[in-house]
Amino acid sequence: MDLIKIPNHEMQRLWSIFYGDPTVRMCRRIIRQSLFANGIQFKLGKARGIKADSNIQDMMDDYWLPCCEDAFDSILVLGFVVIEIVKVDKCNIPVVRRPGTYGIGFDSTSQVLKWTVWDINGTHEDPLKNVFVFDYFGNRPTTDGHIISHMTSVYPDISYWQ
Repeated sequence: MDLIKIPNHEMQRLWSIFYGDPTVRMCRRIIRQSLFANGIQFKLGKARGIKADSNIQDMMDDYWLPCCEDAFDSILVLGFVVIEIVKVDKCNIPVVRRPGTYGIGFDSTSQVLKWTVWDINGTHEDPLKNVFVFDYFGNRPTTDGHIISHMTSVYPDISYWQ
């Protein structure tokens, strides 16, 4: 397996612009408000708008909605999402890994990306467990490990105007 690592400095640069540029933050806020204004709806088969009991609704509001919002941010910045499943009150909860807490790479010999995620203080030989990478958003990294995302497309303009 030939592991291509995505440079941490490249991820940090994109996140710092994402959080630091007022125009980007404004666009992010408008899009997030539109997407998540009504929270998360339950769907069972073809039936929509199923009413959840209060405990499940609290779990959705406290854990799943923030996860969806963080995943949206990661999609915009990196083009992929790193999600870890953690136990909270005997329930498995998805949590988006925070920027700067992991290293990531993929197998360059496979046509389907096989991701490896490790702790920032570890090595790729010791991958994290219960971690999944979702990358089906049309912005996969290049074969040499450079990020392709919405942020990389606006980065030159933002750099020019700063």
